[in-house]
Amino acid sequence: MVKFFIPITVFAGTLALLCSTISYANADLSKNTLGNFNQSPNYQKNFYDLTGDGQLERFELQKGILKVNHGNITLWQSPKSWHIDSFAIADATHDGKHNLVLSLWKSGNFGPSKPFWEDTNDPSIKNHLFIYEFQDDNLHQVWGSSNLSQPNCEFTFNDIDHDNKQELIVIEGLYTDNYQCQGQFLAVWKWEEWGFFNEWRSKPGDYQDINSLLPAIKEQYN
Repeated sequence: MVKFFIPITVFAGTLALLCSTISYANADLSKNTLGNFNQSPNYQKNFYDLTGDGQLERFELQKGILKVNHGNITLWQSPKSWHIDSFAIADATHDGKHNLVLSLWKSGNFGPSKPFWEDTNDPSIKNHLFIYEFQDDNLHQVWGSSNLSQPNCEFTFNDIDHDNKQELIVIEGLYTDNYQCQGQFLAVWKWEEWGFFNEWRSKPGDYQDINSLLPAIKEQYN
């Protein structure tokens, strides 16, 4: 199995790396805008004490915008230039702290910082995975991918191999002109130091509803 690394967004001078085993040619979405997502029916709500003060925060995703409220105060709201598909709360980086993990679509391969060897920032709209942590009374981004070679149609976290660490479980698809993610692979990714490493990928198929597929994934993975 040939493995290679895809460079991802640089934060605070540190380069994050995402290890993958296959890649696909991406459809050119540069002529599209996030307006295509306006009719998205995605709605998701969760409650969790991410701040650790004993009170539950409300995480509400509606029409691609995620708001994190602490009582009547909005702690954080996603930029309007993003479209968030879904989110999860899990110890994604295995440091004992729970994170807010986002699957989102945005323009640009990199964030505010760009690797010095890159001349341009791809303006097309692609799928990304971002991780946030609560620090200094606010949510701060601690890790983020560049353009994913395959969009994540669905994702969740689960300790699939019983090592007391949660793995990233995803349904991966292909890019389409209308941003409708078509699930074609199941995959298990492990966090290692500063990025996710692809541990397992299924044969091609037609996959949806990742939670209902977890028992089958565990059987095949183990």
